[in-house]
Order: sequence, then structure tokens, then C-alpha cells
Amino acid sequence: MSNITERLKDAVNQFPAIEEHPRKLFVDSLAEIERLQVRVAELESFINQAPVETGVCMCGEEMYRHSSQPNHTPMDSWGYERDLILRNDAGKAGGDDE
Repeated sequence: MSNITERLKDAVNQFPAIEEHPRKLFVDSLAEIERLQVRVAELESFINQAPVETGVCMCGEEMYRHSSQPNHTPMDSWGYERDLILRNDAGKAGGDDE
């Protein structure tokens, strides 16, 4: 359970006068947050371990023809995008970094 979930549960328990209907909605929301956190962890694990390759370097050159460049190490574009996603930098994934 995440720290935020624990803090939310503590907050609702400090206010027992909350009507039962809003309290149930809150508890249901916490359960959904926890379910989604588990699912996100599963998907992160899958993305990290998925044996996927595009065959194209992040610079656009085909990996098997990739020339040697002193300022650039060839990296499959899937690996590059995966790293951005797993670093929660999804805003940069799929596009230019500039």
C-alpha cells in the first residue's frame, strides 16, 4: 500500500461523522487506487522485460547498418522509448527530446 493511501485512510478515520455514502465512495476509491497501483507495477515489469526490438536505432538508422559514430552508441529505439517510459518521462517518448 502506498504512503498516500495510508495517509488518506488515516484522514478519513479522523472524521467519523462523514456520512456513510461518501465514506463508502472514499473507501471504494482507495481500493481502486490500490488495484491500479498493482496493475501499473505489473505493466512496468512487462515493459521492462519484454523481448522487443525495432531494428532501428533511436537516431533513425537501421541497427544492422549502423555506422560507428564517436558521439553516439547505437541503441534500439524500443529500448530508448522503454527507458523513457520507465523513468516516467513519457512526455518525451515517441518524439524528439528537444
